[in-house]
Amino acid sequence: MESGFINLIRNARKNKLGKVRNKINIFLVCLGIAIFLWALVRLSKDYYHNIDFTVRYVNIPENLVLVNQPDSIITLKVVVQGFDLFSSPFLSKENRFLDISLHRIRVKPYGNDIYRGMILTSSLGKEISSQFNITADIFSISPDTVFFFFEKKNPKKLNESKPVRTMNILDIEDSIRLYNDSVRNSELKKQSSSPLPRKHK
Repeated sequence: MESGFINLIRNARKNKLGKVRNKINIFLVCLGIAIFLWALVRLSKDYYHNIDFTVRYVNIPENLVLVNQPDSIITLKVVVQGFDLFSSPFLSKENRFLDISLHRIRVKPYGNDIYRGMILTSSLGKEISSQFNITADIFSISPDTVFFFFEKKNPKKLNESKPVRTMNILDIEDSIRLYNDSVRNSELKKQSSSPLPRKHK
């Protein structure tokens, strides 16, 4: 009787543990399905994401000198779905360098020999997208305008330097001899041109 009663208790405990384990497994499965559906809904929505670019200004016109420090960071704000946030353009943390050419920039006088030019960053959207393989829609670019201030370079003054002639000892002796001869000749000319003294009777 006692052994049968103990076996009955053991079986009851096993049944209870089995039921509890089944309930826990069912709960975990339902929780996993709920999290998956929640993530699916969240990632299917549109989000705004900012991408920063370090700007390098190249091809400055040869006759101009840049005298200010324009914005060195341009922020691209894009609209993406949550799934796209896990793609390489958005997961990468490395610095992105964007080269902006100034060879076609138009400048206008600004005063005190200063000339001002500007670039609307909205015109850079396609170039940035193609260069960095960004397929998301661009919402905005900040700052919207980059200003540049220039001075004109002074014209180069070409100093025509005459070649310096180096003289050796023989040249110096020749020049001294020529000088002495010229002095002697001038004295002889003076003597020949001076009137003769008259004789007194």
